[in-house]
Amino acid sequence: MEADQHVTTPGGTPAVDDGTAPDPTAVMGRRVIAKIIDETLRGIPSVIAVVLLLRSARTVAVVDATDYCDRVRTVGHLCVPIGLDRAWDLHMPSLWWGVAGWGMWLVFTWTEGRFGWTPGKLATQIRVVSDSTGTPCGFGRSLIRNLLWIVDSLVFGAVALVLAFTRPGHRRLGDTAASTVVVARSAFGTPPRIPQVPRSIPPMGGPLLPPQTVWDPTRNTWVLWDPGIRAWMAWNPAENRWEPLGG
Repeated sequence: MEADQHVTTPGGTPAVDDGTAPDPTAVMGRRVIAKIIDETLRGIPSVIAVVLLLRSARTVAVVDATDYCDRVRTVGHLCVPIGLDRAWDLHMPSLWWGVAGWGMWLVFTWTEGRFGWTPGKLATQIRVVSDSTGTPCGFGRSLIRNLLWIVDSLVFGAVALVLAFTRPGHRRLGDTAASTVVVARSAFGTPPRIPQVPRSIPPMGGPLLPPQTVWDPTRNTWVLWDPGIRAWMAWNPAENRWEPLGG
């Protein structure tokens, strides 16, 4: 496997996109595929655990189901009363497979922080990097971004998709909290060019409601509707001003 090269710049500050360079974070399709690969790999131990659990299940006839279960129940042996004189009795060789699933999650989190990739990201040629240096973010940040999948995965992952598709840098909640971005492998090691919200909005002619800026990924800049001139305006970072949106 070809080694990734680390490149840093003085100061380690994120570069501001001037609207001309390709967006290295525009890899949403590959991110979805990488997630499917990773979850499939991590799900294998869980599937084995469930299969083993179900295969070990048996119904036993006892004198007192509650007393029986109290006596035989252990960490590796599950017993559930299903009547006064019957119990659902099963051994849990699957327990260690469940532990293996969590172990894989930690390993994936470590490789993501140390090298920028998980198996899925390695296969799809993308990397998780620090938003200021473009180099691997470290285990701590990777742990934060992965733990926040608890929130990002709500509504079958819709929260993560909506945020990543609509926010500059294609960052879901976990990326924002951990100060990370996902970039194409070709951009690995270079401070990512993150689109920035203008610090101030110059006055514009005509009556205006409070400006509602929208990020336009096609034009790689911010746009807003100016009701005074009844036209869309685009932010020109090079000139530090709003200009009529062309074409």
